[in-house]
Formats: sequence, C-alpha cells, structure tokens
Amino acid sequence: MSQPEIYIRPSVAISRSVIAVIDDLQQHLQYPEREPRHVHRIRVDIKRLRAWLRLIRNKSGTFHWRTVDNYFRDGMKMLSAKRDAQVILETLKWLEDKTNKKNEQSAIQVIRAHIQFDPAGQAMDWETIKSPLVDIAETLKRQTLSVDSDDMIKKGLKRTYKRARDYGKKAFSTHTIPDELHQFRKWVKYLCFQIGFIQASYPGLYEQMRNRLDKLGNRLGRIHDLILVQEKLEQLSPIENCSVASKVTRKFIDKKLGTLLKRSHRLYQKIFISSPAEFTGHIA
Repeated sequence: MSQPEIYIRPSVAISRSVIAVIDDLQQHLQYPEREPRHVHRIRVDIKRLRAWLRLIRNKSGTFHWRTVDNYFRDGMKMLSAKRDAQVILETLKWLEDKTNKKNEQSAIQVIRAHIQFDPAGQAMDWETIKSPLVDIAETLKRQTLSVDSDDMIKKGLKRTYKRARDYGKKAFSTHTIPDELHQFRKWVKYLCFQIGFIQASYPGLYEQMRNRLDKLGNRLGRIHDLILVQEKLEQLSPIENCSVASKVTRKFIDKKLGTLLKRSHRLYQKIFISSPAEFTGHIA
C-alpha cells in the first residue's frame, strides 16, 4: 500500500531555510577571531536574518521583531569599522584595475600608500559582540519555528517589494546621490534575500528576478564603496603628497559613479515594472 502524501505548508519549508541561516551564524560566532573571513559570513547571515524579520514583522503575540532587529543592527555596527577599512583598499584596487591611464593609476597608488590597514591591529572585543548575537539568534530560532502563516509571508514580500520600488523611484528622480539610494540598496538586498527564503518552498519562482536583484545589489554596493573612498579622500586631501592624487582619483570616481548610476537605473526599471499585487500574485 502506498504511503499517504504528507503536505508541508510552504511557510514550514521556508522556516527551515531560515533555521539553516541561524545555525550558520551560530557556527561562525563560536570562534570568529580565529578566521578573519568569518566576519564577512557573520555580516551576510545577519543581513539575511534582518530580511526575514521584515518578512514576518506582523507576527502576533509576545515576539517583538524590532527588538531583535535592533540587536542585529548594533552587532553590524560593531563589525562595520573593520569591514569599511578593508572595503576602501579593495575598492582602490578595483579602481586601479579599471583604468589604463597612467596618471590615474599613479594617483590611486599614492592614495593606497597613505592608507594604513593592519587586519591584526584592529582588535575586536568579540565577547562583547558575540554574547548578545548568540542569545538573540537562539530567540529568533524559537520564534521562526512557530511561523505558520503563508499569508503573512506573502504580505511581507509585497511590503518589501513596494518599499524597495518606492525608494528606487525617489533615488533615481535626481542627479545627485540622495539618502534614498542608501535605503534603496538595503531594501533591494532584503527583497533578494526574502526571495531566496521563499524559493525553499517555490523552487524556480522569481529566479530571473532574484538574479537581477543580485546584480543590482552588487552595483549599488559598488556605489556605496566608492562613496566610502570619496570620504576617505576628503581626509587625505590636506596632506601635501595626496592633494593632487586625491583630485585625480575623485574625478575618476565621479565618472565611475555616473556610469553605475545609469546602469542601476536601467536595471531598476526592468525589475520594478509590476505592481506589488502583480509581483506577489504567483504565491499561492
């Protein structure tokens, strides 16, 4: 006799994929000081979990999603200083590889020579960072297991899509780089991560959308990194040996920013062509 088919609610399969992220975070939090790349993995896991919190934010009961989110946000801030220092050097190297002009290459090399970065020299108080993250991750794991509302997940995805679309519309309505662009970048990432969770129950759904969001997120991330370099150049400009190099590098960055913004805008128009209701209409 054949066994009866067991129906698993989509939200259950999605919750399991979230638990896997929490397990990954807890694993990397055990001994992060032993492996520098764990900082990156911790940051990515936290971003994915913050995306999940925005998907289930209307969960009723005693669960306060914003309290959990604030703990994750504070943990990210403590990890940001070290990551920003790495990003600036990596971005300068990226800029150097993107130009064939000797004067631009020389200028970037001068800037890089004046930026001191010692991974081992930036000691982090891991006990202060780890303790609240470990506790809050365990709390979130218990709450995630109790999520059984498919309608809540659909509403959460709809809300995130609308928020990202609205921030993008504001960000690309001007030729400057407003605060909305920073918010747009965050919500694009949230939407991409949320789709990743939902695909645990709906394999292949939104596949093209997710690929485009990932591409857009990378471009927006590069814009963010270039702005970090610009801020660093402001600090270096008064230094005599860096004055000219800063001007040359800043001009090159402005050119790259213009190109990235145009390409990001075109991709935005391809991705956010549907209404929020049409976007989530594929979910049962």
